[in-house]
Amino acid sequence: LIGRDIRVAARSMARTPGFTLTALATLALGIGGAVSVFALVHAALLAPLPYPEADRLVSLELVVRDEGATTDRFPWSYPKFRTMRERVPFAERVAGFNTVNANLRGEGVPERLVVEEVSADYFDILGAKVAVGRVFGSPEDSVPDRYAVAVLSHRLWRGRFGGDSGIVGRSITLGARPFTVVGVMAPGFRSLSGSVDLWVPLAMAPALEYAEIMDEVGNHWLGVVARLREGISPAAAERAMSGVGAMVDAVHRTPGQQSAWSATAVGLTALRADPTTGTALTVLLAAVGLLLLMACANVAGLLLVRAVGRGRELAIRAAVGAGPRVILRQLVVESLTLSAAGGALGLLLARLSIKTLGAMTPAGGSAPGGLAYLFDPAAVSISDAVVWFALVITIGTGLLVGLVPARRVVTQSLLGELRGNRAASSGSRPTGLQRGLVGVEAALAVMLLIGAGLMIRSFVRLSSVDLGFEPSGVLTFRVNPSDADAAQRDPAGFKSRALARLGAMPGVEVAGVNTCAPLSGQCSASVVVHDGDGPVQGPEIGVHLVDPGYFDVLQIPLVAGRSFGPEDRPGSARVAIVNARAARRLWPGADPIGRRIGVGTSYFAGGDSLATVVGVVGDVRYASAEAPAGFDVYVPALQRSRGPTMFFVRTAGDPATLLPSAREAIREVDPGLPVHSARSLTDLAAAATARTRFLTVLLSVFSVLAVSLAVIGVYGVVAFAVRARGKEISIRLAIGAAPGHLVRHLVLEHVRPLAIGIVLGTVAAAALTRLAAALLYDVGPRDGGTFGVSVVALLVAGLLACWWPARRAAGADPVGALKGDG
Repeated sequence: LIGRDIRVAARSMARTPGFTLTALATLALGIGGAVSVFALVHAALLAPLPYPEADRLVSLELVVRDEGATTDRFPWSYPKFRTMRERVPFAERVAGFNTVNANLRGEGVPERLVVEEVSADYFDILGAKVAVGRVFGSPEDSVPDRYAVAVLSHRLWRGRFGGDSGIVGRSITLGARPFTVVGVMAPGFRSLSGSVDLWVPLAMAPALEYAEIMDEVGNHWLGVVARLREGISPAAAERAMSGVGAMVDAVHRTPGQQSAWSATAVGLTALRADPTTGTALTVLLAAVGLLLLMACANVAGLLLVRAVGRGRELAIRAAVGAGPRVILRQLVVESLTLSAAGGALGLLLARLSIKTLGAMTPAGGSAPGGLAYLFDPAAVSISDAVVWFALVITIGTGLLVGLVPARRVVTQSLLGELRGNRAASSGSRPTGLQRGLVGVEAALAVMLLIGAGLMIRSFVRLSSVDLGFEPSGVLTFRVNPSDADAAQRDPAGFKSRALARLGAMPGVEVAGVNTCAPLSGQCSASVVVHDGDGPVQGPEIGVHLVDPGYFDVLQIPLVAGRSFGPEDRPGSARVAIVNARAARRLWPGADPIGRRIGVGTSYFAGGDSLATVVGVVGDVRYASAEAPAGFDVYVPALQRSRGPTMFFVRTAGDPATLLPSAREAIREVDPGLPVHSARSLTDLAAAATARTRFLTVLLSVFSVLAVSLAVIGVYGVVAFAVRARGKEISIRLAIGAAPGHLVRHLVLEHVRPLAIGIVLGTVAAAALTRLAAALLYDVGPRDGGTFGVSVVALLVAGLLACWWPARRAAGADPVGALKGDG
């Protein structure tokens, strides 16, 4: 029977291609959009992590408690990690990990690699498999700087070494140190630090960083992961870690320490995506859900009109013996068949769009405990779970759009339709159900329109923020010297020669250096000491090591005093420049020029080694576009002994065209030094607003589709009403009714459900937008202007959809219409 009903449904759909194509397109858009966004949400928040028994994996983190309240979470220092590792009985294994960059030297072009330093238990905890060779064991991670062994990633092995299985036992050089390759990781292994090129024992950290790193109690650089014992929940581990953290704090408490340190355990499943990205994807899923409901309402309205138009056909079937249940089943099968075709098209649309959506979705950064968020938008695909989701919503959509209209039609007197009984066939006019569907569409549309409007206003305000610098025309890239590089042996000479060589390139206006870029959130920070009434400890301050050209490259204005000059070199008096906000904070109401300042870096020894402030520059947003400029101090880069360097080059043309010449310039100064992390500041500025832009674009698309569906729904109901009342309208016109009055009557008659829907949708939006407040910048979740514009826009669109068919009916020739009726 079902097979016969499906064949009948297919023939019925083929006889009405206009209706079928409209309904299929509407369902495909709604289902395809829902499946695409669900694929992102599933990958970010729901999919199992790529590790065996991932629910037993936890991140162990230090927390600082101030008067009983947790204020921040930190990685561990190595001495604290060593003390803690032996005192966590709830864990089977505990491992530390950290990422560094190292220059791969020797065969071929020097290459900058991401190296993860890990404890030997790290691989067992994550269930890692090797493709070739082995991983290193506990003996090779027991003595600092002794066992220089490495495990390659499958990607590096295939790309750099051509997949040579004889790589095991060979030596590679990282910086100045040879390492013996002992294995190659299996493809697909996901490191906790993100994309990693190779792994070395944690005990080799002194060789890749500096000798004292494993002895410094106050240097918190080490993430920690643990696998819980059977039967231990993350909540129980969290409670136990509080006592462990207090014990570690008691052992390693430093003189003068005021804050109380503790520790916690956080399940890795809670760290799959950063909270803001999770909130954004949840908002998108809700938005596309509203759009799918609108598509259902539209198709339900179309099916209702179509079923009413088939009244005589259905009455004949009833007359020859088909009962109401048979007819109801046929109509529901038709809607399910239509929904199945729309779902198939929607799944195809999702497959085509998911890569684009993944590329648009901003990836998260690092979690507080040193992990990288595990959600990778670029790797999102149509998984089995997503296909099942598509199947469920396809069936649900078919039942939703078909069952209610079918029951409405079947409950009418079909025999009355057959006999031409007009009372029985009153379904030829729009019903309360049809008008109710219009109200539902209006409510959903105004909710989407308000959400999109809030994001548009937020994005416009965020895009117009004064960043404090001019990003256009600037190329930036990094070099990280190691002990084997001439740049490390003579840092001031290297920077001077590199800047001179870069500045001499054709098309280059000026070049400069700093240790970080604006909007990167990765700048070094320190507690500042300054001369108030005696040395005074001030707030945390960003520390920037720059040359005189840096301010010119970024066009940061000089507010007072002077900039750095050639005289600010090694051996000269220590000088510093502060930003305007720091000057106001440190010396309120006083001239900062000539005052003394120090920060706790290796450049300044502390309060007993202060520098003289010689200038004040404008404020720059280094953390993010949303965060206001912080407190910043600039010191001469040429007086810095060592450390990473970031070059900035300004050109009047396209900065991307400078990259090959910049690589060659650095190679001429130091042949073994690779250039990496190259990008334009324009791209960096765009990335800073990527999440807001992503939400704005998608919500705007959804709102346009929603308004279109609402307008089509309103137009369809009014057009159907006008057609059903054609004779009545013609009689009214024939006896002298004014066309304008008739148009107003028809519009007002049908605008009521639209207005009710808009009011209900506005109330619902006011309640729901508070959930997305964290995604907005400088715009309240109940912004009156956005609400007002959205309501007026939808109301005007709805009125036009009512007015157009009413005007056409009122402008028709009544005599001709009556003759045609006769």
